Amino acid sequence: MHVYFVKMTCCMAFKMILSLKDVTKYYGGDEVFKGVNCTIEKGDKVGLIGRNGCGKTTLLNIICKGEEIDGGEVSITGSATVGFLAQDSGLSSNSTIMDEMRQVFSDLLGKENKMKALRKQMENLLEGSEEYKNVMAEYSRLSSYFEQMDGYNIDYKIKRVLNGFGFNDKDMDTVISTLSGGEKTRLAFCKLLLAAPDLLVLDEPTNHLDVDTLFWLEEYLKEYNGAILIVSHDRYFLDKVVSKIWEIELGSLRTYKGNYSKYVVLKEEYVARAMKEYEQQQNMISSYEDYIQKNMARASTSKSARSRVNALENMEILEKPFVDKKRPKLSFDFDIKTGFDVLSVKDMEIGYNRVSLISNINLDVKRGEFIAVVGKNGCGKSTFLKCLTGGEKPISGVFTFGKNVKVGYYDQEHLSLNSKNTFLNEVWNRFPRLNEQQIRSVLGSVLIGGDDVNKQIGVLSGGEKAKVLFAILRLEKPNVLLLDEPTNHLDIASKEVVEKALSNYEGTVIAVSHDRYFISKLFGKILYVDSGRMKEYTGSYEGFVKFISESRAEEKTSVKERKQPEGGYKTREQKRQQAKQRQKVSLVEAELETVEMEISRIEEEMSCGEAVSNYEVMESLCVDLEKLKKQQEELYNVWEELMNNLDD
Repeated sequence: MHVYFVKMTCCMAFKMILSLKDVTKYYGGDEVFKGVNCTIEKGDKVGLIGRNGCGKTTLLNIICKGEEIDGGEVSITGSATVGFLAQDSGLSSNSTIMDEMRQVFSDLLGKENKMKALRKQMENLLEGSEEYKNVMAEYSRLSSYFEQMDGYNIDYKIKRVLNGFGFNDKDMDTVISTLSGGEKTRLAFCKLLLAAPDLLVLDEPTNHLDVDTLFWLEEYLKEYNGAILIVSHDRYFLDKVVSKIWEIELGSLRTYKGNYSKYVVLKEEYVARAMKEYEQQQNMISSYEDYIQKNMARASTSKSARSRVNALENMEILEKPFVDKKRPKLSFDFDIKTGFDVLSVKDMEIGYNRVSLISNINLDVKRGEFIAVVGKNGCGKSTFLKCLTGGEKPISGVFTFGKNVKVGYYDQEHLSLNSKNTFLNEVWNRFPRLNEQQIRSVLGSVLIGGDDVNKQIGVLSGGEKAKVLFAILRLEKPNVLLLDEPTNHLDIASKEVVEKALSNYEGTVIAVSHDRYFISKLFGKILYVDSGRMKEYTGSYEGFVKFISESRAEEKTSVKERKQPEGGYKTREQKRQQAKQRQKVSLVEAELETVEMEISRIEEEMSCGEAVSNYEVMESLCVDLEKLKKQQEELYNVWEELMNNLDD
């Protein structure tokens, strides 16, 4: 976590915090952006968006770290503070949690200690004496300042922010260096919020935050008194927090008023309007040039021809607006409709390595329904989909698909792809009746073309692997889609392509997702996993959020009313459930130990075994190690969920 105190040329306007005027930046000989003009005033909440590599990070470094520019002017009000939270930054400290948070208020706490010393001093002075009056005057001045700066609520502020980030059950005397990486990142965020800089700059702040923390953070930032600049791919978060969008595109920055959804509409309107103006001007230029060519040589018309020459020379030529022609083209369709009843699940229990995750699942899915599955990591969402595809077996219960159902499955880990295959071979092996040109055409529609089709899948990014899976789903023509985190690894433009394809799809969709914007845009029914049960909500995502919030408030009230006297008495049923939970924890821990021993064995073999001199052995070990580490991560998520339930 970094908080920068930047002083540059003072802005003239009282409310102005930041101003960029005609800012130009080059890296080597390449222009990053040119002629950037934008401002941030007190209370502004700005979302900064643009494709990867467009210059977002560079702009943040110019604002937050004073990185040099090649032209223009950057102005920050002389007294303004700029706080910057970079991606995945975390605290590194041997202080306790509370001591570290209280460092933010060191000036106020120093004055509080001074006030205590003055009070003690007054106890030893004669009331009414000159020295007593002087000490009293100093105490009154400090007390007034301390109260004005809300010093009496320091601990309340700290606890409010720490609770919002899920530290309500953590001992405040815990030393920060003993915490996990994720906890250190969240504490860095807490400290920055408590510092309350005039301009809060956040780079992908929603990474690694659970849904409860996200909801809390959105409300906190909406009420934040200072200005905020946010870089984020979380469109739902941008919708809830920002009131202005900065978009960097082709080296230029354009401002749109409103949240992300409003930006989408305004951007479409702007491009349509700009294209119309561009085409009108091009027609005018063509008409003028044609007239000049025909009439310049004639004495009777040469004067009017010259006037058109002057008009062309003085005309400000409009640039053709950028239309992204490199977006994937995606569609999902099918040949045969399902029956009205698509899926029936009866009394199903599912688990991971003998550990029950969700029990008593009962579900009826109808044709055309779009159902989102939500819940904490490790709660069993992906396992549920794997059971429906036959990749996992339920512990008990049954499920049956209806008439004419053809299932297409999107696996978030991309394990269904052969890492040794090329793009071309992966698809061709599945659809051998198609010719090479047909396969290339489908891959081209998701922007995999030319020599790229011969790249090996194992060395490519998650986004590129996702494109292959979508191309395969398009060819399979399923009438039921089971999607596990389909928007992971995708940039905003690609997410919108997937959303548009699904919005035109007439089949049935069941999707596991953490992408709240994706869910809110497409889904009308939500299955939410909570405490080992799958519950059903019919309605919009916004309605679901409100329902969950109200349910939790009622639950807290009910718990308080049922709370037992001191001594922590538990009923026989509570003791039985807790014992059962501890047994599950023990099973997961035993499985974790086995997996970790196998990981250690493989890592040792990779460093000093046959693999050192044998490429094929090394490649095989790498594949095994990757699978084990994914299994380890899944087990850790399950263990964390079980421990949370045990604490409850």
